[in-house]
Amino acid sequence: MTRAPLSILILGALGAATATIPTAHADNGIVLESYTNARPPDAARLVAPLLEELALRKYQSGDTVGHRYDAAARPAIANGLPADFSAQVDRGYKAWIAGQFGETVKILAPLVEAAHANTGAFADPRAPTSDLQKALIALALAQQRNGDPGAAKSTLAELIRSSTSADVPRSSYGPEAADLFKKVKAEVAAAGVGKLAIKVSDPTAQIFVNEHEMAAGSVTLDLPPGEYRVFAKLGRRLSRSHRMVVHANDTASLAIEAGLDIATRTAPFVGFEIATSQERVTREGSYAVAFARLVNADSVIVVGIDQVKGKTAVVASLVSLQTGQDIRSGDIPIDPDPGTEKLRALAQFVSGGDPVEGIDVLFPARGQTASAPVPAPTGDGPTKPAPTTAAATPAAAATDAGDGEPVAVDHGSHGFDGWRWVAGGTAVAVLGAGVALYALDGSCATTLSGGRPCNDLRSTKTASEVTLGAGVAVSALAIYLFVHHAHAHAEHEPPAKTVFVAPTPGGVFAGLSTTF
Repeated sequence: MTRAPLSILILGALGAATATIPTAHADNGIVLESYTNARPPDAARLVAPLLEELALRKYQSGDTVGHRYDAAARPAIANGLPADFSAQVDRGYKAWIAGQFGETVKILAPLVEAAHANTGAFADPRAPTSDLQKALIALALAQQRNGDPGAAKSTLAELIRSSTSADVPRSSYGPEAADLFKKVKAEVAAAGVGKLAIKVSDPTAQIFVNEHEMAAGSVTLDLPPGEYRVFAKLGRRLSRSHRMVVHANDTASLAIEAGLDIATRTAPFVGFEIATSQERVTREGSYAVAFARLVNADSVIVVGIDQVKGKTAVVASLVSLQTGQDIRSGDIPIDPDPGTEKLRALAQFVSGGDPVEGIDVLFPARGQTASAPVPAPTGDGPTKPAPTTAAATPAAAATDAGDGEPVAVDHGSHGFDGWRWVAGGTAVAVLGAGVALYALDGSCATTLSGGRPCNDLRSTKTASEVTLGAGVAVSALAIYLFVHHAHAHAEHEPPAKTVFVAPTPGGVFAGLSTTF
């Protein structure tokens, strides 16, 4: 069916009686990019003016934000293990046997670091797990003999946290090494035990902790206090490696949201590559909130390229950290090329400025019709995420283990369906009161006789203007609700619409655009 646009514009000087448009607070704000599938080749050029303008408004983006996120949830495989990992471990072990302790540390320390940076490599059954354990033991003993007992204890404690079956046999490493291991193991045991509660969106996901497979599906583990690397394997896909800190007599909680982990990028840009346009519509806001919470950001703006009303456009949105929905959203078509100044104006708008000519103000953003669940924070990293509500249940964002496609979520009923009538009735009542106040202005407040002049005139002009302005605003809401309801029941797909309220020097400008 061909749709012809119907535009309704409503002007009102609401003064102090109106609610203000929320503006961005960039004390600790971040900017994320978002795309459907791979980032387009011209995306960097098109979003650069927005990032530059937002940087002037103290929003951080790029590597600065990426490093903060990676500190808590880095890719499970970065550059991969060296192809000759096992051979290098053997060379370092032989250096320890030969008493070349400095050489041992020089060889083995980078190998252990590489293993921890590529913890996902150990999800492969052929992974050299036993060689990593061998490297930790030889490295610790070399550190001890090289005059660094603190480093030696730390390395052995890592070995103990990674594997309950780890041992340093006297027959293989000698009495000094065996006694050192026994001492460190007793110190670790004396520190107590904490719990690590891990929830995953797919019950078949395999959980790995410190390069060792633990269980399938959600699990709670009793572990010695310390730092852990946790990831999930879903079919052939890996989640990000989450840095968790376990404290004695406490529970650290981690929710691994597969869709978020698979979509998140921290290089060469920071943001999301989301598999499908539908998943982007329903999940982009909640992904942005989860990302912002993990890095303790106070606000988050998402920029990218998307299809809006059949055209490719640069889109920018200020996302609510409470609901995951857009507070402000606008777009600029890229054909013809919008130019730097117009792109900067889009950034100014989403961060609190007024809309200018050439910017399409969107609400709800890109056809978003319902709030998507906000994934829970990923747990105890270098920063403490804000608590979440039950809406963050990982199961609500389950993904298929094979290809990462999201499972449909039933959000249930939308509740009371008569708000359009409530708004309409309120509008009539408020407008009526405004007209009555206007008619009373200048009339006498007392009853007089004998033609005497009145000294008690009513002054209701200001009150009438404020009341009429409020009535106009409620009328705009009522018109929107009636039009939206009519289309929602006429067709399966929601109508294309644009509604906005923008501040002006004399009050606000309210508008509605919809289609039939």
